[in-house]
Amino acid sequence: MASVLKEEEVWTAEYRSLEEARGSIARWIEECNHDRPHRGVKNRTPHEALLAFKAVLNSEAVTV
Repeated sequence: MASVLKEEEVWTAEYRSLEEARGSIARWIEECNHDRPHRGVKNRTPHEALLAFKAVLNSEAVTV
């Protein structure tokens, strides 16, 4: 993801301040994790994949 972040956001932007860079990069990460489906997680967003994984963990009985 780091190389995609650099290619799509950092290298194409001209930030006027550190705060602007931080905000723009944070928005890009948010979009990537919540709005963009990824093939590596069955065409779900990473956020959807995480929720599905948590649901599986919660549905399994944990025994010690």
